[in-house]
Amino acid sequence: PELPQKKAPTNGTEFASRLLDGSYTGDASEDAKKELRANLKAKLLEKKSTLRRTTTKEMSGEALPEDIVELAKVFSDCRGDLSRVAKRCGLDAELLLQRLPKDAMEFAKHFLEGRYTGVPAEMAKKRLRELLKEDLQAGAAQLKRTTTKEASGPSEE
Repeated sequence: PELPQKKAPTNGTEFASRLLDGSYTGDASEDAKKELRANLKAKLLEKKSTLRRTTTKEMSGEALPEDIVELAKVFSDCRGDLSRVAKRCGLDAELLLQRLPKDAMEFAKHFLEGRYTGVPAEMAKKRLRELLKEDLQAGAAQLKRTTTKEASGPSEE
């Protein structure tokens, strides 16, 4: 590491005194940063020469006609059975049933537009609420109405 040249010592005593005071010791973290920057710059310049220019493709967000036709075939292969379609396409059957498609083409278009995908966390919360409600209702059916006896005075035990 390079040390900044402050004022050169005039004699050996002054040199020894400065040496023991740490005047000739560099800041290790700053030296490491400087070395990192130099290495990083050299490596970036080296990699820059190997990069090649490309063109970025931009999608409009609309489903392509050929994709719609291919996905419509999946719907037709399942003969419109929504549970089979959901399983084959990895969809949540409940979402598919909530937004029933009229035909294979509508299914394909809506699928590619993301209408049959839900937020997993929200779907899990909804399912948990449904299960809790079912459990509470089942538990409530097993409860019996009772009357509370009031005691006056100490118990007989």
